[in-house]
Amino acid sequence: MCIEDQILYLTIEPVLFCDKGHGICNIDKDHTQDNPTYLKEVRAQKPLRNKIMAVTVCTIYKINTEQHIEALEVLKTTKAEGFYVAFKTTLPNNTCPAYDRILPVVNIGEDPITWTKSGTTFSFKKCIGDWKMFNRTNSKVIVCMKPFHIPNWCNITEARGFCENMGYKVTGVATVEESRWIWKKTKGTRYYSFYIDGVRTKNCSLTRCNKFEFSDGYTVIDDAVLSSTNADLSFNYEGIPENCLGVAELGNVRTINDVRCDSTNKNVGVVCGYKLY
Repeated sequence: MCIEDQILYLTIEPVLFCDKGHGICNIDKDHTQDNPTYLKEVRAQKPLRNKIMAVTVCTIYKINTEQHIEALEVLKTTKAEGFYVAFKTTLPNNTCPAYDRILPVVNIGEDPITWTKSGTTFSFKKCIGDWKMFNRTNSKVIVCMKPFHIPNWCNITEARGFCENMGYKVTGVATVEESRWIWKKTKGTRYYSFYIDGVRTKNCSLTRCNKFEFSDGYTVIDDAVLSSTNADLSFNYEGIPENCLGVAELGNVRTINDVRCDSTNKNVGVVCGYKLY
């Protein structure tokens, strides 16, 4: 954000422009406005559009996008203060929508970020850093996830601990779209897998059924996720039970494999996640 002759311009990008005096940005303790390392002045050379005066001095505030920054709010001030808020948005290339149909939306990485108006407050929510956002319409939740390599071979307990130590969960996969996104991010040696949430129920170990219990607290799967077109569920390999789930390179279009819950050289990572809202 920046104050430009009493006009407040607001963007959501890796660099946010902040009013040093008002401190509207929602930032973490390592990037306080008293830290001069992140502050500098910028002068514009060209005037802006009609009725908007030329930029004079702005304060730039750089925010580390890897920090746990998920939300930003802009509050309406009184008219007497003389400030205006302008939202940067991404407009369509082939149409010119009416003003009241313009939605303030920008893209950060793969995900569109939408500003929401509630009373006198505009706000947005996003996944932290480069985590991927998925809107699960069937369960009406939005989740964020990211795959991680684990240095040593791991079992499901260690994989859970890896995510929980960062404040997250081993995430379940609710749709084929999600499993294919993970597969593209982790594609490598055949049968090397990244744990996802899901443990085969005890009665299925005897009857060879494909019912799984999920512990992340937000995953409700579509039937297609564990169907034969997307999952290779063999129950065991060489007599050793495979009652956990992982995303793996299987040499075909399928993306999910049932894997051992104990340590093996094939379990090389985990997909962590959390519910955004």
